[in-house]
Amino acid sequence: MLATLLFLFIPELSLQKDTIQISGTLRGLKNKSVWISFSDDSGISRSYKTNGSNDFFTLKVPKQRKLISANLNISSANVKSTLMLLINNQNIRVWGEISDLPSAKISYTKKGS
Repeated sequence: MLATLLFLFIPELSLQKDTIQISGTLRGLKNKSVWISFSDDSGISRSYKTNGSNDFFTLKVPKQRKLISANLNISSANVKSTLMLLINNQNIRVWGEISDLPSAKISYTKKGS
């Protein structure tokens, strides 16, 4: 029984260690879609999507060994905005307004800090 439980949870623990969190509060987001796209360490194009909830969003993406340029996007009938982020092994926090996404504030923190 214990071996079965370990078998089920070890991949999840490994996934958590190999990801970073990108989260934020953006006024006007409501439940609009938020996605991030980038080419990973191997040059493979990646895209991750979530929906906002009360102007808040959170995404988990794989850690990168080197600094990677990524685009955070929000799209709706009225808003098409992009914010450039740099991702590697640090969690990212974004806050601002979707009407002026390129001017949003960004903070980076090492995982576990």
